Amino acid sequence: MKSFISSLLIACLKFMIMPSCSTLNQNLGYKIQSDLNEISIYNSHGDFIGKTPLELNQEQMQKLRVGESHFQFYAKKEGFVDGQYSLVLFSPTTIKISLSPLRQEHFNQWILKNYSKETNRMIKELLEIQSMVFASDRSLLEVKIAQFNQTYQNVAPAYTLQGSVYLRDGKYTEARQSLDRALSIDPDDHTAKRLVEEIERGNK
Repeated sequence: MKSFISSLLIACLKFMIMPSCSTLNQNLGYKIQSDLNEISIYNSHGDFIGKTPLELNQEQMQKLRVGESHFQFYAKKEGFVDGQYSLVLFSPTTIKISLSPLRQEHFNQWILKNYSKETNRMIKELLEIQSMVFASDRSLLEVKIAQFNQTYQNVAPAYTLQGSVYLRDGKYTEARQSLDRALSIDPDDHTAKRLVEEIERGNK
């Protein structure tokens, strides 16, 4: 008899819990759409919520909540300026977001003014070198990059850029050396990893 009662109680509990779980995962009609697909959405604590286009469920909405009807989230995508959104939401709606691409103007206006003179000089030189990548005088570009790497010896993007120039010119040994140097400084340099994979595929 006791086992029958226990089984009945467990069944009742499951019946009570399951609807609440399904409600938790059910979409509520709140959507985040963007002009670019797969923009990553994070809450104010840095927790990943999902990627656009995104239909929000109750659990996700709760993570974005910072007040009774106040919601906040951050939108991030590589190559674009991060977006921050604070909204007051009372009813289901579609939230449309847009991110601006990173340009040199962004560095000049928002980043350079926040760093020391030496860091500003380093970033400006790197941007100038980047603008020379498609120039006809490749020898001057290689000299510029070499001079930069001699002055600033631990800047991974500079070695990645140097590796990409060597690779484009068919100098695979030099390219691999520069890319290995970049990855030794920043193991998460995705561009350097991709270029190394290209070299390895070419050598097979």
